[in-house]
Amino acid sequence: MFVCSRTDMHQRIFNVCAKITPIMLKKIEKELELRLQKIILNNGGHIEG
Repeated sequence: MFVCSRTDMHQRIFNVCAKITPIMLKKIEKELELRLQKIILNNGGHIEG
C-alpha cells in the first residue's frame, strides 16, 4: 500500500499499534527472555533462531 503523506503514515502506524494486545506483548517478552538466556549460555556469541 502506498503512503500518501506523513499524516497518512502516522495514522497507519497508530492503527497497527492499537491492535497490539497484552497477550502479544507477553509472548514477545517470553521469546526475548529465551533468546537472552541462549545468548548468555553462549557467552554472548551468535545464536540460531
